[in-house]
Amino acid sequence: MKLLEIIGLYLALAYIAWFTFLAVMAVRAARQSGKLTRTSEVLALPIVGFGLLLDFVLNVVSTIPFLDLPKEWLLTARCDRYLSIAKPSGLDKYRQIVARALCENLLDPFQSNGYCKGINL
Repeated sequence: MKLLEIIGLYLALAYIAWFTFLAVMAVRAARQSGKLTRTSEVLALPIVGFGLLLDFVLNVVSTIPFLDLPKEWLLTARCDRYLSIAKPSGLDKYRQIVARALCENLLDPFQSNGYCKGINL
């Protein structure tokens, strides 16, 4: 498998995971607002499960762009850890930049109160 194919597969996985994240956040918002019916909740369970599975898989394969083995089960928790480093240097600074870009552009706009907590720098 060529490098471009591997990058393409990673990006496709990331896009599918993000698309699923959007669906899960819509279910969560409906639940929090009290508008989620029992039928909708039952029908949404496979989406939530699939989203968690994708988040886990994406976290494992994100070892390559982050240059770090995961210590958490989910990529979102991993990003939170990187953002929690108060004074990053070296690779931690790079990881924090990548995590902040993911959170600010792809996760936080679709999550009330932000998804990646970290620290406010």
